[in-house]
Amino acid sequence: MRSFRLSIAGVLVVAAGIAALTLTGCQKKVSEEVDQGTIENSVYHNNYFGMSITIPDDWSVLDKKQMEMIANMGKQMVSRDSKKIIEAAEPQSITLLGVFKHPLGTPVPFNPNFMCVAERVRHLPGINRGRDYHYHSRKLMKTSGINIKIVGEIYSETHGGVAFDVMSTEMRLGGTVILQKQYAAIRKGYALLFVISYSTPEQEKLLGNILDTLTFQ
Repeated sequence: MRSFRLSIAGVLVVAAGIAALTLTGCQKKVSEEVDQGTIENSVYHNNYFGMSITIPDDWSVLDKKQMEMIANMGKQMVSRDSKKIIEAAEPQSITLLGVFKHPLGTPVPFNPNFMCVAERVRHLPGINRGRDYHYHSRKLMKTSGINIKIVGEIYSETHGGVAFDVMSTEMRLGGTVILQKQYAAIRKGYALLFVISYSTPEQEKLLGNILDTLTFQ
């Protein structure tokens, strides 16, 4: 369970800091605008973003309660100031999909996973592409209280015909090293974020194969 908790902490830090800067007074809740999506025949569909992605049959998809549990666990791991930012941002973000190679709690050294998060940035006109989102994410990481290291430079990859800016990170806590790639693109007023977490090249390849199935209408 320990590696499971660590693997999620970075997702919570990245996907919760920016929307706290937006105007929240009269906006719709994100959940009222963006659908949670559905899974049919191992394919996840989201109508708002017009996207689909195929999930391996033997992987474990989180339900809503499990995703809420992960969010609460990750929130407890960050600094007090970052926790306040995350709580302010929660109405502006939604976790669309969480997928783990093994069911939660499986006794494995690390459970590779794939998360999809959408965060409303419509009222931040300076965020035009994924690297703009990552810029603010990096600032928040520095105050998170979690030992997160940015690895290399931000670069771009195209998936489903959409250009994503990719930021790589490394978390080293105790004897556990967790690697992440965070793919961000701005779509329909939202930062659409895919985060893969892994500890070996083989796990990275498996997660990359999932991302390669991403399509947009």
